[in-house]
Amino acid sequence: MQNQIAKHISKKVMLWVGAVSALLAFGVPAQGQSYVYRTVEMPGAVVTRAFCNNNSGQIVGRHDTDLQFSGSYGYVLTQGVFKTIAYPGAVRTIAACANNHGEVVGAYDDKKGVQHGFLWKSGAFKTLDYPGAVGTFAFTINDSGTIVGGYNDATRSHGFIFQGGNYKTIDFPGDAGSYANTINNSGQIVGEYSLTDPYVGSAIHGYWMTGNNNFTTIDFPGGQDTEAQGLNNNGQIVGDYLDSSFNEHGFLYNGSVYQTIDFPGAAKTIAFEINDSGQIVGDYANSDYTYNFHGFLAVPIPGTEKASQRGSRW
Repeated sequence: MQNQIAKHISKKVMLWVGAVSALLAFGVPAQGQSYVYRTVEMPGAVVTRAFCNNNSGQIVGRHDTDLQFSGSYGYVLTQGVFKTIAYPGAVRTIAACANNHGEVVGAYDDKKGVQHGFLWKSGAFKTLDYPGAVGTFAFTINDSGTIVGGYNDATRSHGFIFQGGNYKTIDFPGDAGSYANTINNSGQIVGEYSLTDPYVGSAIHGYWMTGNNNFTTIDFPGGQDTEAQGLNNNGQIVGDYLDSSFNEHGFLYNGSVYQTIDFPGAAKTIAFEINDSGQIVGDYANSDYTYNFHGFLAVPIPGTEKASQRGSRW
């Protein structure tokens, strides 16, 4: 599960002013919806990543105090105020997503290096471990409290759903390995799978699972290694893909049309989640391609098909 862990450590994040440092907004032309992009930076952090946003104006993610990732913590950003999320006694904590009730899921590493999922609710933590797994990560929680994520057994990775106190495996039919990344309030799930890689580090395809376990593959046209990361209650999907030159881009898929999502001037963009207002969160890396990631929020410009690029600072 290390590839997925790297994304969430290094996941799977409304508008605010003041507490976020160096917020730069751009209106960017696109074939389809245009957006104003805003950088998300936690004050004092070396790395900030935005993994999830809900309809209540919160963003959830991870911040690091150094590029060696020796100090990794989750955060929840609410109305301009960052709150650190750290599992007691853990050596590393990642907050992956929050539902509209402010319930947060993610993962932590214990002192033995074992990874566990968690639920943070009303200020209290609950550990989530898939039975028999060697590592568990909780990726998303919907408003009914249903959680999806991923786990490793001795031979491969799997997706899971946790509902009513019970765990159930979710695997794409015929896959070698898979993860379940997001669940919406209708119970639809998006995730990723590989037919050849049991830990889903290569030859990756996205999927969309609807009622009665109907799976649809999500592949960006002409791209490779497509990952379906986020899904809102309107059926819009976001994720990332590699182009023919192995450059990473975010994307938006509305059920019939794909659109690339790129933070202006970035060398790498990942779109992790989309809320019901169509606001997208993710992260980007600058041209040096170091691990100095930045979170972003992309806000749709109403009624736009194309727009002139412009910049402004909050």
